Amino acid sequence: MYRYLHILVFCLLAALNIPTMDSTPVSWSVKFSETGGNRAELVFSADIAEGWEVYGLQLPEGGPRPTRVVIEEGTGIKINGPLYEIIPYRENYDTLFELLLKSYQRKAALAMPIEIVSHPINISGYIVYQASNRKTCTPPTRHRFNINIPGKGDVNESLYKTASEDSPESRQNVREEVIYWKSAKDIIQQIGETEQPKTATAFDLLKRGFSNGLLALCFPSLWPIILMTIYSFRKVRTSRKRLLIKIFSYDLSISVIFPFAGLLITQILGYDFFSEINGNIYFNMAMFLIFLALAAYLFGVKGVKLPDKAPATVRLLFLGTTVLILVLSSTGRFIGQILKESASFEPITGPLILFTGFIGAYVSVTTILCLICNWNTATLESKARLTSLNRIVGFFILSYSITFLSDIDLSYGFNIIGRDIFIAIWISIYAVLGIYLLGTFSFFRDWESSSPKITVKRLVAAIVSFSFCLYMLPGLWGAPLSIINLIIPPSYTQEFSVYDNYKDNLFNDYEEGMAYAYSHERPVLLTFSSVGDAESRLMESMLWNFTPIRTVLNNEFAIITLKTDSKEELPKSRLVSKGGKTVRIKTYGELWSALQQERFGSSAIPYQIILSPYGEPLSGALGYSNSATEYLEFLIKALNRYKKQYDETE
Repeated sequence: MYRYLHILVFCLLAALNIPTMDSTPVSWSVKFSETGGNRAELVFSADIAEGWEVYGLQLPEGGPRPTRVVIEEGTGIKINGPLYEIIPYRENYDTLFELLLKSYQRKAALAMPIEIVSHPINISGYIVYQASNRKTCTPPTRHRFNINIPGKGDVNESLYKTASEDSPESRQNVREEVIYWKSAKDIIQQIGETEQPKTATAFDLLKRGFSNGLLALCFPSLWPIILMTIYSFRKVRTSRKRLLIKIFSYDLSISVIFPFAGLLITQILGYDFFSEINGNIYFNMAMFLIFLALAAYLFGVKGVKLPDKAPATVRLLFLGTTVLILVLSSTGRFIGQILKESASFEPITGPLILFTGFIGAYVSVTTILCLICNWNTATLESKARLTSLNRIVGFFILSYSITFLSDIDLSYGFNIIGRDIFIAIWISIYAVLGIYLLGTFSFFRDWESSSPKITVKRLVAAIVSFSFCLYMLPGLWGAPLSIINLIIPPSYTQEFSVYDNYKDNLFNDYEEGMAYAYSHERPVLLTFSSVGDAESRLMESMLWNFTPIRTVLNNEFAIITLKTDSKEELPKSRLVSKGGKTVRIKTYGELWSALQQERFGSSAIPYQIILSPYGEPLSGALGYSNSATEYLEFLIKALNRYKKQYDETE
């Protein structure tokens, strides 16, 4: 025990009080040496100060740290053997550690055999060593190195794809390097924390579809359709019995037609269709214009109205078609990823059950509201209330229409509608709504008189609207807004922030994030998500803003969030190895999707895994979770594993 205390004291004194002339007793140099063909060596040479020694590669327990070399990134090469000694070591009894130790004096030379795979070659890493002068010892020290060798032709042509003879690339005799990612699936399996895929049952799919349908109803995207449904049945003058029959007949037809329409789309366009359309510029722009038209209709703009003079059957047919279009368009955000899971249950029955559960939530809520609003005979007072409700919902629809422009901005990387701009627009809209509720102005077709009385309900609604504006106000300076984080753009799009909002340690580029993690020696929380996926946004808005999780992520991790549906174009198209084939990609979304599939063997969204700063997995994969306890345990367990494995070399 005293011996270890003695060693510890000497090492601490050495770290703090080594004389200036001996402050760097070891000087390393690294050389790349080709040995013929596609063989080469990395040669690590050390000049050791007089009276000092560097410990060898293999040492007994209880002694100093052995010398070792860690290759963090090796592009264009493959390690072909272990590190070995060129200059033989000496074996002496070390009085400081009271052990027989191997060491190098005056000079040290080590080599690592490698195989050249392609050019250019980029190698980065570090040497970990410990030195002693028999009186004091240095702490374990890292010497970092980086080697860059420019391209000079192919070494292994099977790893390259040559441009076609009639292409400009061929005429310029240009050969492109193919991006390969080293698979980490074996390491993840060895860790033993990989989330096992759950066998979904029909009831699970039905329940998940229904719960996501209820979640969709919390968004204003479906509110105008519910209002249109209420009005359509209100104009059907009939007895209560016949009204019930018509409402339930309509609900039954929607419940049958909607699942089969969704199934038909998935069979024709694929299961990824609902996920992909959420980031599509044409789809989102069309939805933005549709929602503007709906807002104009609800505000009573002249010339924008439904075919109310058509027969009841025609109106209901028009309504049903509108419901199908808008509900299907809103479906992708909530069940786009679940569709893939349902297809694994059964390609036909799975999506059918999922769509049935989703539309079941919509039909249940709509039926209840229709019965409440249409049970009594229409009066001028009830018409006035519905008119006011029209205007209020119009404000919600107008505000929600901005989300489609935001999705375009996020998917294509335009960086126009950042988080602060989005919040400023919403504050303006809901401030005007509050003013309207106070009766300061009225719309042209409002039923109220020119000077309406302010009821208690309108006063309370106005207070809520102004309170919501005040709640959003700190968001202009970066405050987390947990209530609406699921809708507004992420915090990294904020131009200016005085809050601790993952600004400095959050990246949406893999290379930038890994470079930050390497320079700051932090583990990496790598997340693959989607702009239009509700579960991805739910995790980020709910869990990342939970104080204990926020503290751990800000202080201990680098965060890389990659959007696999990003449509932002790469500066230059690249060739990547994907599924054993070489494919050309043009967008960042395709690049991140290929990275996820090739390196981690998954295409699930959301997908999270923790890596060391050197790219090695420290955890199994985590999918969707709404448990803060589970998520915090996921982070802490990987963080402890990182400290145990890597802090020993500090």
